[in-house]
Amino acid sequence: MSELAADGPRLLQQPGRIVEVAGAKAQVVVDPIAGCGACAARSGCAARVLVDMGPRRDNALCLPATETLRPGQQVLVSMPASDFLTAATLALLLPAVTFVAAIWLCLIFKLPTFAATIFCVGAVLVSFWPLWRAERSGRLFSRLRIDNDLPPETPE
Repeated sequence: MSELAADGPRLLQQPGRIVEVAGAKAQVVVDPIAGCGACAARSGCAARVLVDMGPRRDNALCLPATETLRPGQQVLVSMPASDFLTAATLALLLPAVTFVAAIWLCLIFKLPTFAATIFCVGAVLVSFWPLWRAERSGRLFSRLRIDNDLPPETPE
């Protein structure tokens, strides 16, 4: 993480590699667990174990390009931390809170088990609507960008 300027937004940054440049768009591949090496909880992290257990796949992003980008070039992909927090809230917190609220309402109104199940599942599905809408409108990751060039990797 770094800061753009003393008064600018706080940015989350992830190293990536340019795979393809086509016109005004660049395809960037980022390592999903590149930050794990710097984390203090790396040996006991459940997220890292789940990523390691699954099939290895590249996370490719299509972002606006500048004329100086070339395939194979190392870059930093950045986004404001507030955008990430918004996405995490919509994807994780809102469904969890909705589920708890739905269970609470089922208990208050003493719904039978089957009706409570249907109600809770429906409530959770509806809770993803704001995330879907924000993603479809392009607002969620509109400020995701290629921030700057990294020096080329040197073979060890």
